[in-house]
Amino acid sequence: MDTEKDKSEILAIGYVENNACKQLFINDDCLLTGFSAGAAIEFNLFETDIIKPLNNIAAGISFETIVEDVKQVLASKKTITEELQSNNGNWYHVSLTHYTYPCDNQNGVIITFTDISDLKKKQIELELKNKNLLLINEDLENFVYTVAHDLITPLSNIEGSIGVINFFKVADSELLKFLNIINFSVQKFRSLISDISQIPKIGSEAAEIETVDLNGLVDDIAWSLQNAIELSDAVITRSFEVNEIRFSKKSLRSILYNLILNGIKFKRNEKPVINICTEIRDNIFTFSVQDNGIGIPKASIDKIFNISTRLHSHIDGNGIGLYLVKKIVNAANGTITVHSEVDKGSKFIVSFNLQPPQG
Repeated sequence: MDTEKDKSEILAIGYVENNACKQLFINDDCLLTGFSAGAAIEFNLFETDIIKPLNNIAAGISFETIVEDVKQVLASKKTITEELQSNNGNWYHVSLTHYTYPCDNQNGVIITFTDISDLKKKQIELELKNKNLLLINEDLENFVYTVAHDLITPLSNIEGSIGVINFFKVADSELLKFLNIINFSVQKFRSLISDISQIPKIGSEAAEIETVDLNGLVDDIAWSLQNAIELSDAVITRSFEVNEIRFSKKSLRSILYNLILNGIKFKRNEKPVINICTEIRDNIFTFSVQDNGIGIPKASIDKIFNISTRLHSHIDGNGIGLYLVKKIVNAANGTITVHSEVDKGSKFIVSFNLQPPQG
């Protein structure tokens, strides 16, 4: 046998007992000079394949760039890694590493195949699930948009008709009672449509980052809730350690609006007092909304963020407000916690890993 064949046989014999390891040994002429037993089994290699060009055996591996990659490793002496699928369907993490033969100082490359078939299978399954979830989410957004859009027109017609009827003096007390029920139901229906239509927007709105003036935002919310504030004689106080935050203004407004409105609605037999605080600690922006209302039983705190959960059916609402708050906080990778005592009030604490703008 020639010297090259002697060397390759030594290498092949040296790795023959390692069935788990799948390795090919290539010289600087891109000839196969050895292989492990694991590679022999996996790629159907025989001793007669020794000193054959790498191209001759690469067909069974589906590694189109294998020769070019070997030449690149020989020239640069840098390792190359990639993933490929063999003809038998298995997936491999492939590493091409420079090697110097100790007997004659000649360069070569060791190609090591690590079976990642199970991992790849799970990855493909996860990608498929994510794709399906995206499709489901897109269908949901389209459905919600269509429902909200299609309901608004007939609802507006009903509101217009009811508005005309309200101009007439109704003497019949029974008829007046039903008219009031219709008015209330129409208002509640519009509120419900408005809340539901906000759900698909949460993810996109959370990405719209801007500098938010917190005092200005609370002023805007107070103006929107002016009627409820006047009827309840509510007082909103502020204790702001930080006055500005880089965040989605729409998302932050939705959170504060719902928490302040809840503090007004779920009041005791005294005027509602709602205190809003902000602070920065260790780069964590936190704000809290505390009220002196009726409070939440401990056993019910975990349920309040579920959609349509209503603990007090006698108080106006549709149960979506806190669900939206939780969705918005989650979309921004934030946290929300609740501390509450019955007949003493509730405190909602929201935190985000954000910093205020540098002045």
